[in-house]
Amino acid sequence: MPTLPHPLQRASLALSLASLASCATSVELNELVLLHRAGAEDAVVERLRDDDVKEELRGDRDGLLWRLEAGKILQDAGRTEESERQFRAADVRMREYDAEPIIRVGGELGALITNPAARAYRGTEYDRILLECYRVWNHLVLGDLSEALVHCRRAFVRQSEALERNAERVTEEQRAAKEHRLELSELVGGSRFEQTVAPSRTRVDPTYADWVNPYATWLQGVLQWIDEDYARAEVDLRKLAGMHPESPGVAALLAEVDGGAVAAVPGMTRVFFIHEAGDAPSRAEASFVLQTPRFGYTPIVFPVLLYEARQPGSFEITDTAGGLLATSETISNFEAIVANDYEMRLAGVVLRAFLSVILKETVTEGLVEVDREEDGREDGWGFLVGNLYKIASAGCDTRTWRSPGARIEVAHFLIPNGEVAQMHLLDPVGTRIASYQTEPQTAPVLFVRVRSHGGGAVSIQTATLGGPNSSTQP
Repeated sequence: MPTLPHPLQRASLALSLASLASCATSVELNELVLLHRAGAEDAVVERLRDDDVKEELRGDRDGLLWRLEAGKILQDAGRTEESERQFRAADVRMREYDAEPIIRVGGELGALITNPAARAYRGTEYDRILLECYRVWNHLVLGDLSEALVHCRRAFVRQSEALERNAERVTEEQRAAKEHRLELSELVGGSRFEQTVAPSRTRVDPTYADWVNPYATWLQGVLQWIDEDYARAEVDLRKLAGMHPESPGVAALLAEVDGGAVAAVPGMTRVFFIHEAGDAPSRAEASFVLQTPRFGYTPIVFPVLLYEARQPGSFEITDTAGGLLATSETISNFEAIVANDYEMRLAGVVLRAFLSVILKETVTEGLVEVDREEDGREDGWGFLVGNLYKIASAGCDTRTWRSPGARIEVAHFLIPNGEVAQMHLLDPVGTRIASYQTEPQTAPVLFVRVRSHGGGAVSIQTATLGGPNSSTQP
């Protein structure tokens, strides 16, 4: 067994290198998300008041993610004003990040030699667009149509910004790959890698290319119709019909607007139904090992998407006599949005992982050289510390916004003033498993938003335009 000189120095170095590794989403945040999915909203709201959670919300590394999760959880709990405060703070944090220069591959030294999760969570492009959609709902509950329309328009601005930012990112990644003579297809080729990413690739849908979120289009078209901006409403609904040409609900809505119908009908309540169904994908690590001739095994780690197995079905809406008024239809598939984004970013993720391997091998080589120079021979501590460092710092960023739904369904229909509508939740094979009903309304326009989870937990909220707002139902 070789004698290792300067053991304290080497121990200090090993601990310092190991400390560079960073964990993914915190245990506390995971607990909040799981409570939310179980429908334990009161417990989650109480937890959000704790001092340690407030500290997390202000944190540099994960503060934005905590704000996003808190905003959505509070929204689903009917705490609209608290939700809007969290979303507003998240928006400020995002805009601070957006004002910074684009992060270039060559400049990401800290994340490349440690773990990508060591960086601050900056939010995805679809986070930014979805945030605007959720803020639309908050302002509808608060009865502010004009502010809701502002956030509809901002959702489209966010999409334009995403296209501009990512054109630069893709150019930078291509340049870096060329500099390192790297063929990504050679690195990621292989049946095991393909099996790992296959669940995401089966969900890629060209409808959602370039971060398109049809929910934003539906919201803007509907709200412009309510606001009597018929020309713009028709434009948006035609775009929506182009995204979903097989949707009878979208076609019927477009036909009404195209035919000159008004949203507010005397003696009737027009109901816009929104179902936020299921739970968004999570992220996990998939590990592969590269072996180099001199420095042993190097872990290379990628994020993979995990899709929730249990997702609820759609809704049938009937009148009190049982007559069918509408069936909810998927207008925005969040699983597909996330899968499209993942596929677009995959080459860059692989590139960063590969460059990280190069840098870590360089660090290991330097440690071995220092070991050799100490006494003219290799005692083995450089090799040992280098490989401990590679193991300790291996990882990827698995943080993602998990409280949104897996898809958004919509429907619209008319009921006489004072009548109620029956809402029947279906399981994936179309069997009714639960029923709810609206409160009697006299307002001309009623929005009903149902939030369901894979485990069966359901919350219902309503918002009215042209009349008093209704309270959250259990």
